Amino acid sequence: MIDKQKYVLLGKHLFSNIPNFPKKDIVFCLEKMLEAVPIMGMKAIQFSYLRDPDQAFVILSTSHMALHIVQRNNVRFGFVDIFTCGPGDPKKGYLYLRKEIGFSQDNYEVRGRYRLTGTKIKILKS
Repeated sequence: MIDKQKYVLLGKHLFSNIPNFPKKDIVFCLEKMLEAVPIMGMKAIQFSYLRDPDQAFVILSTSHMALHIVQRNNVRFGFVDIFTCGPGDPKKGYLYLRKEIGFSQDNYEVRGRYRLTGTKIKILKS
């Protein structure tokens, strides 16, 4: 448990490893990522996508979100990474993507990025 009197929350980092990721076009996934941005309480600054392997990126006003889709041993994996530096809620964005893209996996982890006053950043599980 974090002692809130000693540590200051700098941001939240959500990451997820999704096997059997739906066969959706990367542009469709990017559109859903952009729709998720205001749901998280954030603003998109820039976005892009690549093919082979499929990747989508959104630069946020306070960090980033990314989706990587790869095929390994006949299994299609999706990797979601959402980081916020500030009040945004990456879990809301992830849940929106899960619903709209249609993956059923609920295996994600959110970690807080904290700083002890007068020290360097410390990564602790929230």
